[in-house]
Amino acid sequence: MTTTLVVGHYVSYTYLTLLIAPAGLSGSLLVVVLTGYGIAGLVGVALVGRVLDTHPRRTALIVATTLTCAVTALGIAHLGSVVFVLVMLWGAASAALPVILQHAALRTAPDAPEIPSGAYVVSYQLGITGGSALGAALLSDTPVASLPLWSGIALSAGTIVIITTPAVFGPRQPSRTDRLPSRGSTQASRNRC
Repeated sequence: MTTTLVVGHYVSYTYLTLLIAPAGLSGSLLVVVLTGYGIAGLVGVALVGRVLDTHPRRTALIVATTLTCAVTALGIAHLGSVVFVLVMLWGAASAALPVILQHAALRTAPDAPEIPSGAYVVSYQLGITGGSALGAALLSDTPVASLPLWSGIALSAGTIVIITTPAVFGPRQPSRTDRLPSRGSTQASRNRC
């Protein structure tokens, strides 16, 4: 899931400046767009951070769907203001995505977080490499406007995985330390004897 979603993101993200240039967002406007993308990312992370623990599945679906729709729509959007809004949505969702994916990875093994954390990092790096390489290969034979469609396919596949794996995004499984009696309850049970 991580690799698929990250591939989908990087197929187009690597070539963002080429994607938005036809809408007139180049030169000094490019600075505004990229700054806005970064600010939108901060907002996305802040929003996700507030709701992820209580609503992990819903949050993951909203972020993945927003990312999929925003990136895919860039393939057909030509008006500068529309492209700008889509890039801001993309920025918010793409910055929130790693938070969600890391959260999901850690929830799979609460007693041994090192293993899923390491697997997550490797998966993410493979996604960056694979997405960038796939984007480059596609650009050699297709127009830049086709990249968002290919991104959309990969992002949709990743979103389907989120939909079909409720255990990963469902209620948190208690870790071994959560199941241990608290210090106060142990002392209270000793006092009763």
